[in-house]
Amino acid sequence: MRARVWWTVLLASVLAAAAVFVLAAKAAWLAALVAGVAVIGTAVVAVRLSRRPKRARPKDVKSVYVGNLPFRTREEELRRVFAQCGEVYRVRIVRHPQTRRSKGYAFVDMDPEGARRALSELDGYEFYGRKLKLGPAERDG
Repeated sequence: MRARVWWTVLLASVLAAAAVFVLAAKAAWLAALVAGVAVIGTAVVAVRLSRRPKRARPKDVKSVYVGNLPFRTREEELRRVFAQCGEVYRVRIVRHPQTRRSKGYAFVDMDPEGARRALSELDGYEFYGRKLKLGPAERDG
């Protein structure tokens, strides 16, 4: 019985909030959407229209395969190492789908000159007691 009352109150609150939006002046409603928030009574409701926009991937990006990674490696650490050679666009550590544990390899997307430099300077680089194995990676798209 208590759950039914709770759902009734929740539904009434949602309907009241919807009514406020419907009855609000068009300019105020648009301002709320542009700002990303709306005030309903004393509550602040966040309005999110879509997911974070994807950054456009530059056309001249080279992907570098990084093998023999320690399992505890984080993307930020790998990014910091490769940033010494050039601009890093993206770091993807490949993980097991169920356990989310690292599979011991990653891909680093970089500018072409930085990728060439990384391949020559970081192949065999000692990282947490393991020597990294680098190579050019083939990308599907």
